[in-house]
Amino acid sequence: MSQSGCTLARMKTIELWRWRLRDHRGKLIDTRYAMTHANALQRDPQAARIPGTQELRRVPETPAEICTPGAGFRSGLAARGWWRQPKPFIPDRLRV
Repeated sequence: MSQSGCTLARMKTIELWRWRLRDHRGKLIDTRYAMTHANALQRDPQAARIPGTQELRRVPETPAEICTPGAGFRSGLAARGWWRQPKPFIPDRLRV
């Protein structure tokens, strides 16, 4: 277990590609995002991989192993206080 409270011991590698497939109008398009083979074929059985776009990602084996803010994780922005709204400026002469 890491210091943030997340378990990252069991990871698997998935293979993602960008795909050339047909959209809902039947037009041949290149996807702007990477998908697994199963997802691409589900969307279009004639889908073809775009050469040179392979991406290997290491992901947790189960969704329960993903780090969430409730698991003790603090993002860099939250730790620096960037999520706070700035206080409105009130001139001295208007302050009560």
